[in-house]
Amino acid sequence: MDEATIAPAIVRMSYPALFRSMLRDERFLRVWISQAHDQKNKVHEMTEFSGIEKLLALEEIKLLKARRDRAVDTKDWDLYLSLHAPDHVSHNDGYERWNNAQEMISNVKKLLDETKISVHHSHTPEITFESPVKAKGIWAMEDNIFWKQGDEDHWLHGFGFYHETYEKRDGKWLFTSRQLKRTHVLTSAGTKGVLQP
Repeated sequence: MDEATIAPAIVRMSYPALFRSMLRDERFLRVWISQAHDQKNKVHEMTEFSGIEKLLALEEIKLLKARRDRAVDTKDWDLYLSLHAPDHVSHNDGYERWNNAQEMISNVKKLLDETKISVHHSHTPEITFESPVKAKGIWAMEDNIFWKQGDEDHWLHGFGFYHETYEKRDGKWLFTSRQLKRTHVLTSAGTKGVLQP
């Protein structure tokens, strides 16, 4: 039983007079019917999404993530951009929100320019499907970034989790949002604000 039917059922059993008055409230009925209808559509969508289709979609999203990590570390910015929906939104710890894919890639290219070497690893995905064409995921991550300040070698070693959403558009899975939540960061002594866009 879903939320749209559980709450009214509890009220009906525990407070019958209150439930009868709720049924006379036109606003309550509209909301209740709408929620029940939305839930029914969602269940219908997911029952049409077979186990094999779900496994294939899962593998496609994993490939999407692998290509993203490779693209950023090899500085293949055309590939990187192609993996994101135009309306992609990014909001990472320590940075302002980037409201579209062009704004995101402009900032990432500045952060990880030719003076820096980056190594990104993403692990242990938790992918859940909202529908056959919408999903969200959490990935454990680790990154290493290396650069020089004058003649000195410097580095950053970060840990955390990517929180992402994906949509299948025109037959292709794309990133629609990403938020990096760091849990720990190590840096070399004397590191200055090198990762500011």
